[in-house]
Formats: sequence, structure tokens, C-alpha cells
Amino acid sequence: ISGECTDSSHAGCGEGSSSDATLARRHGEDMRAVELLRQLLDSSPSPQVRAELGLALLGASRPVSAEAELQEALRAEADPWVRAHHAGLALALASASATLAWLDFECPVPGAHALLVGAEDEPAAPCGEPWRVVAGELSVEVRAPGRRSVRTPLTVAGGARQSLSVTLDAFECAHEDMLHIAGEEGGCCWPGQRWTADGECGGTPAC
Repeated sequence: ISGECTDSSHAGCGEGSSSDATLARRHGEDMRAVELLRQLLDSSPSPQVRAELGLALLGASRPVSAEAELQEALRAEADPWVRAHHAGLALALASASATLAWLDFECPVPGAHALLVGAEDEPAAPCGEPWRVVAGELSVEVRAPGRRSVRTPLTVAGGARQSLSVTLDAFECAHEDMLHIAGEEGGCCWPGQRWTADGECGGTPAC
């Protein structure tokens, strides 16, 4: 699906336009395209830009975000560009969704949240809400204030729905604002820090 501009008066045309993102995608620079399209979506939101963002995210191997953007774009059924490209967008959405699964994250204690090990930059998932994840072999870490974190391996098939249930033991850190991370081999760190390969907290605390 091409996002090139054909009308300079269109919200997605001009400097920093979706045509720049299209060029980036053609050169295999999908994350650069994602950056450009997110900027454009903030300044000139449209179903076309959102759809193109979804396609770029899919190319950048970000199917969870791609699915969300494509679903939102396809809701704009009256938009001429979406209508013209509906079939291709629907196929892209199906491609993204086929690689995903749902985790039903049960709350072990209030305030618990989970994240995928190796993808700590992704938003944490609060317990009690369905969690959209990429299917396959996963390592999930569950954290909560005043508790020892737990890491658990999961195998989730594409299109499946699976429950995530863990027990978190009580654990007292040296300071109430610190949080135990990285499971059995981890320790207490300040918000914004990560557990490093050297077995210590790393990064600048967000406090």
C-alpha cells in the first residue's frame, strides 16, 4: 500500500509528510518511518496516516502496536483513502493478529504489574486486564510493591487465550520507594532502573 502524496493540500503532504515515511520504508528503515508517522499523526491526524503507521509498525516487527493502529484506521469506514485500501489494510491487520495472543493476568496482590523480559521499554501490563502479547516462547516478570518479583516462562500459541497466575512472596526493600525486580536472581532497585548482567541495578533512577 503506497502512502505517497498526490495532492499538496492533503494533511499528509509536504515536508515531513507520509511520502517521507514511504521512502524510509522502501529503504528498509521501518523504525524511521514509524518516528516520522507518529510525528505527523500528532500534528495532522488522519485515518491514512494512522493506517500507514500501522503498516510501518508491522514492518518493524511491532505487531501489537500495528494491530491497534490498523484497527483504529479501519474504523474510519467513510474515509476515501481507507475505503480505497480497505482490502490491503484488512490483510495487514490479519497478518498482525495471527502472530498475537491474549494473556489473562490474574492479580496476585493489588498493584501488581507484568512485563516481558527483554522488552522492558514496552508499557507494563496491570493485573486484572487482558494483555495482548506476541505469541511464542515468552519470559514474563511480575512485580508488585512490597513483594519479591517472579519470572515465569510461557509458551503461547498465536490466536490463543491463556491465563497468567503467580504467587508473590512478601519482601521488604531498604526503602519504600524501591521495587524488587528480575525475579529470584534480582534485587531491589529504584524506579527507572534495570537489573544488569553484572547482578546489580543499572540506569538512572526516576525519583
